[in-house]
Amino acid sequence: MVDTRGRVLNNPRFVSLLARIYSIPLLLLGFLVYLRYRLDLPFPYFTRDPAAFAGFPAYLGLYSNLGMMVWGFSTGVLWFTFWIVRERGRGDGVRRYLLTSAILTTVLFFDDFFQFHEAIIPGYLGIPQTLVLAGYAAWALVWLMMNFPVIRKAEPLLLFSSLAFFGLAVVFDFLEDTARLPGHHLWEDGSKFLGIFGWCVYFVRVSLREVRAFHQGHQSRA
Repeated sequence: MVDTRGRVLNNPRFVSLLARIYSIPLLLLGFLVYLRYRLDLPFPYFTRDPAAFAGFPAYLGLYSNLGMMVWGFSTGVLWFTFWIVRERGRGDGVRRYLLTSAILTTVLFFDDFFQFHEAIIPGYLGIPQTLVLAGYAAWALVWLMMNFPVIRKAEPLLLFSSLAFFGLAVVFDFLEDTARLPGHHLWEDGSKFLGIFGWCVYFVRVSLREVRAFHQGHQSRA
């Protein structure tokens, strides 16, 4: 029986692959150690599930967690598809659309996950939440205008339905202090959840179209 362990470990390409795979999580773990001593908080504050750590039921924040899962899935699909399109030399418009969509989705994902617009930016930078949301709206408008030639060929009504739900969520958020709507959080968080889900489905469909085009291009050249 041939022992391949030595060959694998002595293979520079494999060692380089391991280094690239684990460098980011190791850096994050190093940042975890920094936070633990910088904030003088025990490690479970950063590593354990919030509901389990606080002794709350597992279903606490259920739909918020589902939304994070959908955001993460959308982000992964977009970056993966962009990489395929980039490798096969697809048109500049499609590449730009996927790249800018991936960046925007990643930022929205992290914003929702870490509550940037609600807590971190207003609390630490002193920028009002209204101004932050206006900045996101302006960014989304520029993104739409920049990529409209591609968007109008890729089921734009589905995308606009998702954006409409996001807009409703913002409206309900502003109405929280002025109008006493029964079940306010259902309206606000429900609208946001529908927007996230529609956003994911839209970009999964766009990505499938591009991956199919990639596969057909390979078959035609074979």
